[in-house]
Amino acid sequence: MRRASARRQPDHEAAEPAERRASPPAALLALQATAGNRAVAGLLGAARSPRADAVALQRALTSPRFASDTVLQDVEAGRATLARGATGDPVRKVQHAVHDAGVLFRTFGVDGIFEAETARRVRQYQQRESVGGDTAGAVGAHTIRSLDARFPAMALPSTAGDPYTFAGMKAVLAQWNSAMLADLQNLRVEMVAGLSWADEQFDGTGWVPHPMPGAGETAGTSITIATGDTNENVAKSLYHEYQHARQPRAYQTRSWEAEETRVFEMETYWAIDRGLAADPGLTTTDPTTGAVSIDPSGVGATVGSYPGVGGPAVGEVIAKVGATRVRVRMPNGSITVRNAVAGDTVPGPRTITPPRHVVAAAEWR
Repeated sequence: MRRASARRQPDHEAAEPAERRASPPAALLALQATAGNRAVAGLLGAARSPRADAVALQRALTSPRFASDTVLQDVEAGRATLARGATGDPVRKVQHAVHDAGVLFRTFGVDGIFEAETARRVRQYQQRESVGGDTAGAVGAHTIRSLDARFPAMALPSTAGDPYTFAGMKAVLAQWNSAMLADLQNLRVEMVAGLSWADEQFDGTGWVPHPMPGAGETAGTSITIATGDTNENVAKSLYHEYQHARQPRAYQTRSWEAEETRVFEMETYWAIDRGLAADPGLTTTDPTTGAVSIDPSGVGATVGSYPGVGGPAVGEVIAKVGATRVRVRMPNGSITVRNAVAGDTVPGPRTITPPRHVVAAAEWR
């Protein structure tokens, strides 16, 4: 795991030099002499606490995306800046928020590394939102406050857990993902009753049916979403497939497994922050605090259950070759053919269950 690297800045409210400090009033000196330093501190704390509390409330980040991150709280307070060279979870959170705000990371994606693309996207966000006061392309107090305000803590719509309706699903996304809804007008999205694939698995001697039900599929800029679930779960599926449709260029030459892992991670982080129902296969819950966090092993196991990956041999099985051999994409991108082994799976044809609803662009507005 990479640790965040933040460039430190001096506090805004540094103490004045000693020779310029005002002398304490005589009454305080008398109190100090009779009751001690603790009494003086208590008096001063009581006198100043309402204003101090107000300042603290004003300065603290409150978005679920940022509130628990001490590095980003330092950025908000002016004690740190995220800029090129920084790495880790604070960078990933900022990248993800900028991406969800509609400034997409089209080259390397949301990866927790603050390099040239991140600086460009942050600069684009600053220009679009008229964020001033920070170095262009770096995340300072003004930029993180703008992002914090864009993704506020808010209750889900009352219909989030109800059976799917287009309006109910859209309401889940509208609160945080208006930029995504606007961009969906440029894609083909079809909502269907059901979606499945007739995959096959090798049992050691031959191929047997291994059907896989699905929640969504993306081919280029065409998205298909199964609607046999709740509004929030269908919203998660659409968010997931949208990430595939806007795949970063770096992943176009990587394995399908790497791309699916990237998207599951983005979906899961987003769903946790948004307060959607936790997926037990992708998350873990702290038994003491109830805090939900992503489970990397669960993401790996989920991706590994897909056809072609997670099998007993190295590489991604992409097709059958004859009765007992398979074509495989190796981790280095090369294609080879080998004998099939028990547990190998191959993708099969897709089946769509009607009714089918191709969403018109105006319906996303």
